[in-house]
Amino acid sequence: RGCTGAPGACGSTGADGATGAQGATGPTGPTGPTGSVSVSNNANNRIITATGGATANAESNLTFDGTTFDIGGSKMNLPTGTSNPSSPVSGSSYFNTTAAELRIYDGTQWGGLVVSKGTASNPASSAGDLNATGALSQYYFSPDGGTAFQQWAAGGISNLGTIPSGGPSWVGSHGSIVIIEQGKMNTTSSKTMSQANFLKFIAESISRTSNNATPYIYWSVFDSGTLWGVWRIQWRNATYSSWQSNHNYTEGSNTAPSGTPYSDVWKTGSGTSGVGSGSYTITNNTNLNRAVLPDQYYNGQGNSRGIHYKRLSSGEHYPWRNSSYVMNSNGYFYPSSSYSMGTDTRYDHYIYFSDS
Repeated sequence: RGCTGAPGACGSTGADGATGAQGATGPTGPTGPTGSVSVSNNANNRIITATGGATANAESNLTFDGTTFDIGGSKMNLPTGTSNPSSPVSGSSYFNTTAAELRIYDGTQWGGLVVSKGTASNPASSAGDLNATGALSQYYFSPDGGTAFQQWAAGGISNLGTIPSGGPSWVGSHGSIVIIEQGKMNTTSSKTMSQANFLKFIAESISRTSNNATPYIYWSVFDSGTLWGVWRIQWRNATYSSWQSNHNYTEGSNTAPSGTPYSDVWKTGSGTSGVGSGSYTITNNTNLNRAVLPDQYYNGQGNSRGIHYKRLSSGEHYPWRNSSYVMNSNGYFYPSSSYSMGTDTRYDHYIYFSDS
């Protein structure tokens, strides 16, 4: 037979076989060590707070016994806002920064709690800041941020006596009044404000108001308990230093207190004698005839002690008092020929501040 031939070419690779079955699960590893947090100051009912690390603190000023939640410390910061939050429930509360009051929801509506002013620990800076209501009472003030002092104040002119109807709106609408003096003919004035404290109110108002205005200074006269007449004056665009230093002023003789004085007057028409029978109203008059500070003696005269203002030479004209602060002149309204109160003892005088 013949020789064996050469080997043939390799055939193609066959297809992969099927995947084998999964092997059995290996044994469970050993359990790791138990974690732990160190708690400082731990005691019953204390609430635990994180410290940012591996420790925590049991708060001595924050406790809960299952019924009562107690907060200690020096203060608690409430949430703040400028309007009432939506979806409140009974007891919801926050501090409204626009109204400067704490507000609480009673289940129906929000109610505000205003921080009390006029106390030794929270003195008021002005009549408006006090926002007094009701009868005359003593409050604490500190217009300059210094040591607080006491002064009498009331809710308004109606707390001083009966107010006849028919007067200008400003008579009944001004409120929160701070007494400078209460006086009566031949009687030592009471509730008097010192010149130093008087000037503190003036300076505070001039620096606070956009038009550099003083508070309104009111002189109200009551005849047997009923308002007989009232004059208010306010300086606008005033500079405190020259407003103060230019007192002891007489029209035509020296420089007037800084600013423009605006006067409103109502002579009511009430009265128990002929001198009280007429009535008149003056609005935004800018004349000033005389200006004397509290405790200041007009041109050094011992029987002419301020506070004293005079609009025209013939009125209106504040009372005078002597060196013992005994009122020795009732003054008069305009004109003096018709409305001089002379030395009649039935008139009660109240001089006071109001911001309105």
